Parts: sequence; C-alpha cells; structure tokens
Amino acid sequence: DNWVLTSSDSPQNSGDSRSSPIGSDLMLVDFGRALDLTAIMASSIDPLSIDLHGNIAAKDMECAAMRQDRSWNVDLDTYGVCASAHALLFGCYMDICENNRSKRWEPKKKFRRYWQQDLWHHFFDTLLNVNGKHSKLRVGEYGKKLRHVREAFEDYLDESRHRKEVITLLREQGGKLYKRN
Repeated sequence: DNWVLTSSDSPQNSGDSRSSPIGSDLMLVDFGRALDLTAIMASSIDPLSIDLHGNIAAKDMECAAMRQDRSWNVDLDTYGVCASAHALLFGCYMDICENNRSKRWEPKKKFRRYWQQDLWHHFFDTLLNVNGKHSKLRVGEYGKKLRHVREAFEDYLDESRHRKEVITLLREQGGKLYKRN
C-alpha cells in the first residue's frame, strides 16, 4: 500500500493516448517482503511458470492461494494492488472471503451503489482470482487479464466523459510533487 506517482518520459507512454494521460507511472515503493526474481528474469525461464509455496506475507496480506495452502506466483502482487485500491476506496485494510456460490474470492466490504459496482467487481474479481483453484496462469494470459481490466476503466472514463477531469486532477497533483532537476 505504498505507491508513488512519478513523471516518465517512457516511449511506452507516447504512442497511446489512452495510456498514462500525462506521462506518469505508478510505482510500488515499499518492498517490505519481496522476492528477488532477478536471476529468473536473466534466464530463459518464464517467471510466470514458477510455482512458489508457503507464506511470506503478514496475516492480513495473504492472497487466496496462501490462505488455501496452494502454490502462488503473481497472486501476491495482484492482492497488493487490490489492497491498495481497497484502502483508497474504503479507507481501511482489505479482508477477503470466498463467495459460497461462485467459489471466487472477493472483498468482504460491499461497494456503494454509486461506485460503478460492475467495474470494481471486475477489477477485484480478476485480480483476486488471477490463478484459480483448478487452473494455472498460462504465458501471455496474465498480461491480457490486466489489459482487459485497464481497458474497462479507460472505457468507463471515455463513456462517462470523466477522462478530462481525471487528467486535470492528476496534473494538479503532479504540480504538487517534488520536481527533480
């Protein structure tokens, strides 16, 4: 839940008007409990093919796979993104439960009716259930899932005409950030 919005001149931001609206990146800044995958990234092994076991998280930051004593991979990362979003939405830490009917994980707190419930449900459902009990994440699938979530938010911003308002708010906030020379 420690993120910083940074300025970026990345070429990835320049070609797509729907990506980073003002050339900014969201960066995780707290690696209190992190796994160094540098050696794996340097090899020809796909990092998404590696199964991790055990529990390295604080009790309130256990992803669904850890709670079920299953192997995990990006599950912990996507749980962290959800926990950050939950803290911004609700002003408190996230607690999750398995839905008895769907057998999918979801936040215990319910979204307010004026919060674009379908959009937030899709966000949390996708990221909390990135690796299902009976299926493993396949190469390329992870990026597609994240892209689909991002595109859903972008579509909402375009359809509701809120994009301009968000860009203005981000620029205002960006103006308040420390500028490097």
